[in-house]
Amino acid sequence: MIGGGWATVGICCFCPFCVAKGRERGISIERAKRGYIQLDKLFHAAAQHQRPEDGFFVVFLRTLFEYPEILSWNMLWNDSYHEVRSALYGTAKSIAPQKPFGFHMVQNITFSPFYSAVDDYSKIANYSDFLKIACYNNAGGPRMSHFVDRLCSTVFADATPEDVEPFYYKIMGYQQQPLKKIFTDGLSPQYVTAETKRAITSTGGNVQIYPGIDIDVPTAKGEKHTAPEDVIAATQAAFNAGAQGVVLSREYHEMWLKNLSAAGETTRKIFG
Repeated sequence: MIGGGWATVGICCFCPFCVAKGRERGISIERAKRGYIQLDKLFHAAAQHQRPEDGFFVVFLRTLFEYPEILSWNMLWNDSYHEVRSALYGTAKSIAPQKPFGFHMVQNITFSPFYSAVDDYSKIANYSDFLKIACYNNAGGPRMSHFVDRLCSTVFADATPEDVEPFYYKIMGYQQQPLKKIFTDGLSPQYVTAETKRAITSTGGNVQIYPGIDIDVPTAKGEKHTAPEDVIAATQAAFNAGAQGVVLSREYHEMWLKNLSAAGETTRKIFG
């Protein structure tokens, strides 16, 4: 971390394999590197509160316009990520075609409009039988709050998290408490509902969607911790949104039995 923002050391991969693929696509390797160096300088300036005359966001956009190779290189990486997952799926199905094969989706796909723009559910649906969506609403409160803090330490460094909050909630389709509250109270079940519905709609109903239910996913002191009523509400929200199942997350050794039991009791009530 740099001054509360994103660390930019190793901001992007320029290994021999990526370089070869970039050349195949006709991307200027040197211009892509120069573009990322300019972004690195901008984010370091933001960490030092050294505001450019035109503002951080304007300079961020200007850098992308001047160096479109940045976006081309970012897309190259994400296309490669899709290709690797697709290859894994193909290999698994060739070995055991009747067995379902799917992927865990990191929570960034629910927080970041930049991340979800490229890790598109509709693409993933082409090479997956199921998706486990990490929509941990308890740990998600602090995580989302920290994410907006990082946005306001980089591309939106002209604004405060409180400035960005209503716009961010609007574009992401969330109805949540203020950022300072979700830090200690977590996210409401509406977050689980919204992400479950988005995944189902975006995959065209062709993929089984299993939301990850937060059962004592670790949080820091002063941040939201799981309670049985949280588990009950999140489990109900997932199934009411149309999920075919849930994944009790993350790891058994982290879970308190009272919270684990709440998931079981709720599931039994739903399915009789």
